[in-house]
Amino acid sequence: MLDKDFYYNDLTEIKSNNNIQLIVENDPYKEIDEICAKLNRIKYAMLKESSLAEMCCIVESSEERPIIGTQALDTCFGILFYDRKNKKGMVGHGSPSSKVVTLHEMISKVDDGTEKVIEYMIIPGFRNVDRRDTIGVEELLSELRIYCSSNIKFVPFHNDIDLSVKLHKPTLTYEFAFDTRNGKFVSEYVFFDETEVNPRYIPKAHHGLGK
Repeated sequence: MLDKDFYYNDLTEIKSNNNIQLIVENDPYKEIDEICAKLNRIKYAMLKESSLAEMCCIVESSEERPIIGTQALDTCFGILFYDRKNKKGMVGHGSPSSKVVTLHEMISKVDDGTEKVIEYMIIPGFRNVDRRDTIGVEELLSELRIYCSSNIKFVPFHNDIDLSVKLHKPTLTYEFAFDTRNGKFVSEYVFFDETEVNPRYIPKAHHGLGK
């Protein structure tokens, strides 16, 4: 718990014309501010290259927008398809009632008659995980298992979901972003929140200075 002495560390008072001005001699936040600014530049650059699926929608990667993902996963499901050989991907955001329809639409888009291996990941919303409700995930996995195609092979991602998604703490929902250029999750960069890095953005109440 930080007190007022922390806030006034390295400050010098200058009195002029009955006003008091506080001058920062050695800003303890300088280094962390620079890190924060760098992360923000990365975030905004990546957002320009991103397509994020809204509820009941599907987005596909492109040359201009190779990063795909979605956010606000509460009771919904995020579905990721990735063709590693051709470096193409697709993300669907299925609601509890439309998740199977979303999955079937994604399968129809990816099945263009050519032979390919599609890696997939089903990402349940935060509330599903919190309630340990696996019914929705099992239903989607069952649909993938019964899908028969001579040219498409579906294989699961080996990534740990906990390391792939990011929790949006204010709303308690999951979000994720995936870069099809290198086959890696970039959730922490695209959805970077400066309040998690820089204490100067945290409300004063958290520093023990009142509400």
